[in-house]
Amino acid sequence: MLRSGRHTWELRGWRLDAGRDTLGLLAVVRGLEALKRRTRAVVHCPQAREASKRSEGSGSASPDLLDRFTAQREGHEIVWASGAEPPEGGDGDRARELAARARDQGVRHAQAQRRRVERPSKDTIEEAVSAFLDEQDDRVSERVFDDYETVLELLLDSLDTEGHLALEGAELRRFEEEFERDEAGVFCRLFGPEKIPEHIGGFLGSVLAVEATTSRVRRVAGPLMRELAEWLAREYGLPGADVEDMLVSAEQATRDLPAADLLLKRWKALCADAPEPGSAQVQGTVRERLWVTKVQPGLITFWNPESDDDACDILTFTVPHQISNLVRIGWKIDTKAVLVDNQWRMIQIGTVCT
Repeated sequence: MLRSGRHTWELRGWRLDAGRDTLGLLAVVRGLEALKRRTRAVVHCPQAREASKRSEGSGSASPDLLDRFTAQREGHEIVWASGAEPPEGGDGDRARELAARARDQGVRHAQAQRRRVERPSKDTIEEAVSAFLDEQDDRVSERVFDDYETVLELLLDSLDTEGHLALEGAELRRFEEEFERDEAGVFCRLFGPEKIPEHIGGFLGSVLAVEATTSRVRRVAGPLMRELAEWLAREYGLPGADVEDMLVSAEQATRDLPAADLLLKRWKALCADAPEPGSAQVQGTVRERLWVTKVQPGLITFWNPESDDDACDILTFTVPHQISNLVRIGWKIDTKAVLVDNQWRMIQIGTVCT
């Protein structure tokens, strides 16, 4: 707990191989390292003071930790308080609560590591995602965690729905046999996390556009998938190429999903403001998912893959630059458009798949 006047900052972490004094010193060092300028710091942690005496021949802290403490002692004015309890009511209790949560996180991590050592590469997708989510619980706010949980539940549902489409041979037969016994969540409880990366591009680009209920959830999806990719590489040793593909998809989603939400908002407003043409004026109507094939300032060109009519095969729309600047080639957009005076006009816009 760092406090300056009315402002507080909370940090937490865990080390299962360190004693109480070393943990106290580590907490102090981490807090001092978080400060951006020279500060007079009053420290309420007798354990850290005991551990810092190693430089004088006692204590049990590692040389590396002592070096870090020495560097901070030279950069700040450190005052050791006589008591462990800070004067502000509740700070001590809050610090102990944070420590308990960090300890529990460390225990869960150790248990997961031990399980992976005892039966390497045998965790299911369901178990791996649950372990990843457990680690996030102590790291992010409650609201962000809820959004993470929503995205990961959608990912599991998507894998259970479509993951089997990439299976063949013995894996496909294994899936079909298990599906006959119990179809609920079969893909994610049958296969391991190595099956996740190949699915991420489609999940972020299409599934989220349809299933995610809020733009806030879509905004966190890209950064969350980046964290998941790095975690899977670290915890399960996924091949570098698979992780790189997942990271590329995550970066694209971080950029494209918020842009798609803004596009939808702006183009809907444009449709609402435009007068609806009379039936006598309409030369043609398209109600399809169109593919963006060309983007120019103020112009967007679509291909209609469902068209049997050359006049409705390629559609070009004149739009404000604030709309065309958001669109990217390859996006697919659900639309209703009409041809009036030989110009296509958007009447309705729906799901945007990136």
